[in-house]
Amino acid sequence: MESAPRGSSILFDEAAMGLYNRESMTATNRAITTAAMIARAKNYHMVLCIPSFWSLDAYFRDHRARCWIHVERRGEAVVHVPVRQRYTKDVFWEQVILHFFSPIKGAVWDAYEARKMAFIQKALKAAKERDRPQENDEDAAARDNALAEEIAANPEFWTPKGYAKRGLIAARYGLSAFHARHVAEVAKGHREG
Repeated sequence: MESAPRGSSILFDEAAMGLYNRESMTATNRAITTAAMIARAKNYHMVLCIPSFWSLDAYFRDHRARCWIHVERRGEAVVHVPVRQRYTKDVFWEQVILHFFSPIKGAVWDAYEARKMAFIQKALKAAKERDRPQENDEDAAARDNALAEEIAANPEFWTPKGYAKRGLIAARYGLSAFHARHVAEVAKGHREG
């Protein structure tokens, strides 16, 4: 986003990968939300493709969205606009038009689908690795301990007051927030001991 010219359109396909409401405090979600807040000054037009509008992070769904296009099936879409209340945070979505369009076919669509599926497979593999059940992994403790030693020795991961930068640890090593907190606690033990 930082290199796109003023007024650009930005497409975020499979936006659930970074803007899923159940992961609102992950480093990825926070980074995208912060970038979107700053990007307002550049007048970006953002298009987010997500399986369920209601699974979208509340900042985007309730505050940034100017239009919700719900595709019922390929070739049929229902367009909604937000009706914001003056004295409440509630947003109601009013249906304004039903739109029919010809589905995209051919080489361009096939190339898009291939890229999309490759991205999804990569994301699923990363999620599986990130959230693997550690109680079944005999080497998990040793891996976490080695990672904690590395983090303990690197001043980049610590505030001047000695607190671990868990968000940075999670982002750098692809850990869940819970896993980053655990590794940071072990690393703090290495620094103190």
